[in-house]
Amino acid sequence: MIRRLQMCWLLGWSCAIVRLSVPLAATEPAPPDFNRDVRPILSAHCFKCHGPDDKVREAGLRLDQRDAATAKLESEATAIVPSQPQKSEVIRRIYSADTEELMPPPAANKALSAEKKEILRRWITAGAPYAPHWAFGPPKQIPLPKVKQADWPRNPIDYFVLARLEAAGLPP
Repeated sequence: MIRRLQMCWLLGWSCAIVRLSVPLAATEPAPPDFNRDVRPILSAHCFKCHGPDDKVREAGLRLDQRDAATAKLESEATAIVPSQPQKSEVIRRIYSADTEELMPPPAANKALSAEKKEILRRWITAGAPYAPHWAFGPPKQIPLPKVKQADWPRNPIDYFVLARLEAAGLPP
């Protein structure tokens, strides 16, 4: 019985040592993509008052352009300080318990979920990269997929069609 307890104790310590010696995988997920993750949040919750329309813009804050969002405001605060969420007014405001400072304001009925707040925090931590909407960028050439029947396609679109047919095990 005592021998068995000693073995269990030794096994337990061995597992603990091995576990501590193996580097832990990164628990922080990849930074949010601006167009996929961040722009929809800003558009739905912030752009009405802090977007492109200067007739309704409040506090002189424009969040749809990086230069404007990272510039010092009249209040001397900076809405977004890239890589420093703790210094970013946006983060302070979205997590505020004071209803007078909370953004979006409670009267707007557009409260941010904890998940959306975390996405914004992670985005700012990652440097707050902005990206133009894909439709406003130059088209990118995509390489043609590899196909088994290279003599079948007559134009570039045929390569994509044939690749999908081959993946499904269907003849052209």
